[in-house]
Amino acid sequence: MKFVQVFLCLLLLCIAVFGQDPDVLHYRTVKVDAGKVTGEIRSFQGMNGIPSPVMAGLPNLARQYKDLNVDQVRTHDVMGPTEIDSKFELLNSFLTWLIPDTAQRLKVVKAGNAGIIFPDWNADPDDAKSYNFGPTDKVIAAIRDSGAEVYYRIGRSFGANINPPPDFDKFASVVKHIEFHYNQGWADGYHDRIRYWEFWNEPEIFWSGTPAQFYSLYEKTARALKAADPKLKVGGDAKAFPYDDGPYREGFIDYCVKHKVPLDFYSWHMYADRSADPYDPIRLAKQIRDVLDERDLSRPWIVRRLAPRIAVGALGAAGVPEHHQCEIDAHRLHQNSTLRVPPNHPRRPNRVTRPSRCGITRRGRALLDQDRVTSPRHTQADVATRACS
Repeated sequence: MKFVQVFLCLLLLCIAVFGQDPDVLHYRTVKVDAGKVTGEIRSFQGMNGIPSPVMAGLPNLARQYKDLNVDQVRTHDVMGPTEIDSKFELLNSFLTWLIPDTAQRLKVVKAGNAGIIFPDWNADPDDAKSYNFGPTDKVIAAIRDSGAEVYYRIGRSFGANINPPPDFDKFASVVKHIEFHYNQGWADGYHDRIRYWEFWNEPEIFWSGTPAQFYSLYEKTARALKAADPKLKVGGDAKAFPYDDGPYREGFIDYCVKHKVPLDFYSWHMYADRSADPYDPIRLAKQIRDVLDERDLSRPWIVRRLAPRIAVGALGAAGVPEHHQCEIDAHRLHQNSTLRVPPNHPRRPNRVTRPSRCGITRRGRALLDQDRVTSPRHTQADVATRACS
């Protein structure tokens, strides 16, 4: 027993001594010469979540978005609105993990299914009466009212179905009419000048079809959008794991090159659960830049998320020539819940993390409160985003 006590004391002493040593922990030291100009400080005020609440009981963060000078918002995981054909089911495993409370989850399922844009797949996509724009109108208006630009993500929310739509041509036509509604005033619509249209989200996880089907649906959708307005920026595929090649990196890009499919940008995510090195995003960005350059593509790349160790509620950075920015994942989890990742999730963290009061995890920067914005906390993620600039 005495031996055990001595061993534990030595172990704690080692932790106390070596835990502060960056060399032991393999931390990278980043030195900044504030008196030397090396480039332009670009915008890092993008958000990967809408300001309006995605389910009952959550706060509206429009004022906080204004205080943060958020200038672009991705329509991601809106849980129904902005989505074409999502189907939400009470017993979906991802949705059950995200919202453990059955009663609350049932409300989200009902609201989600009632909020999609094209509820009847047998309807005519050329008929304005076929569309349920109301819920999405409110989401887009909330983004615009916050002073931000809309970055329209075409796809489905976390916890919705992941199967391919039954008719790719109809899907593309619906997307085209969505653009008509929000950019050209069709069906009592608007002139919101939405520039960026991103196709899908993390197809390695949230697409059950084949890569060939994915390419085909992207092609039809991209061509439909370009037919609506050639000046739109259309791209994808918001790859979850961009550090390797495969059907949703080289395969997707090669298909677009071979078939001359519009690809104005290539988007990808980075989750730092395998490394905390702030230079990883730079190395990965160069690798993807090389992939594009090898195919004579001058396309920008966009990293929509750059997350420290965990999959949600984290900091991100983007690399578009005219609009470099950083994103905070603003997943609206209920305030007093524990964030738990299901065992079969590919980005399962090693420990449980509790969300802050607004749903952004404590590893996120610029933590939001319902009444104010608290002071930023400086950790590895801050270094990472500054290194990306």
